Amino acid sequence: IKFENTETGVKGVIPYSIKKRELKITARNQTFTYNGQIQGPGDMVYEEKKEIEELFDIGGDGLADTHSISSITLDGQGNEAETHEKVLIPSNAVIVNIDGDVVTTNYEIEYIPGDLIISPIPVTLTANSGTTVTYDGTEKTVSGYTCSVEGLTFDGVTAGVSATKAGTYEVTFSGVKVNETKDSTGHYMVSKTENGTLTINRKPLTITADSASAECDGTILIKNSYKCSELAAGDTIKSITITGKQDGPGSSDNVPSAAKIVNVDGEDVTDCYDITYVNGKLIVSEHSFDQEVADTKYLKSEAGCIHAAVYYESCKCGEKGTETFESGEPLGHDYKAVEGTAVAPTCEKPGKE
Repeated sequence: IKFENTETGVKGVIPYSIKKRELKITARNQTFTYNGQIQGPGDMVYEEKKEIEELFDIGGDGLADTHSISSITLDGQGNEAETHEKVLIPSNAVIVNIDGDVVTTNYEIEYIPGDLIISPIPVTLTANSGTTVTYDGTEKTVSGYTCSVEGLTFDGVTAGVSATKAGTYEVTFSGVKVNETKDSTGHYMVSKTENGTLTINRKPLTITADSASAECDGTILIKNSYKCSELAAGDTIKSITITGKQDGPGSSDNVPSAAKIVNVDGEDVTDCYDITYVNGKLIVSEHSFDQEVADTKYLKSEAGCIHAAVYYESCKCGEKGTETFESGEPLGHDYKAVEGTAVAPTCEKPGKE
């Protein structure tokens, strides 16, 4: 810097220097999905402001207010599904001022590399689902899975479930961690699993209470028996309630309910059945007044001189009918003369003649 003191007339030059501005340019990490080919920028020159802002971080003292990067080179490639550390190398930045003049030499530039990340191809594993089956007392199993990439498998990964009783069961995975488990090549990684299902429907079963009929004989008609359709092998009906009785002529339902079914091990498997209960019928015939029982409870009229005793016919159940019959012999007349008169003898049983 030149100077002059007007009072003393002294003139001279003061030396000075401008320190370069420190600038750090860091390549941002870039992520690709594996495709079997080389990926990443190969000596790419970027000139678009938006691209430069997206791909690089500016640090250190930063750019002067009126300066910008007009172009920069980035190099770094890979093809394996892995993190390629510090292979994205920036270089050859060109810095210009507002007038477009190159001012790169005013900067002390440090280039910092970034990582090239090639991610495995994400795949979905779907557990197999069993075709819907019906309970039969035997164990049902669903196992295996499919991959969104046909034919691709993963070592140590399994899916399956086994069940015997009726219900819906989830087919789940083991040996897999989402976003960690890779195939043997490392090119594919499990990003999602979908469980399957095993559905065992309840077995249809019909239980029918037996029917019965009887003549009217004074006893209460009860039928504590039933029939059922085929049970699963090894299953038996341990208990059941049959409700019904018919006392006297007529009919009523014989009603089955509350069956308890157990398997060969004594486990309650009632819920494995879709039970339909069918009523039976209890029928007692109408009174048949065909019994001639000479008992006082059926007496209509006592025996007379010329008539035997008259009784009502009855049913076997003891009910009295309306038709009658005679039983026994008439008593016969008991005549007695009146002494000292000419009056004819009369019967001593008035009204019994």
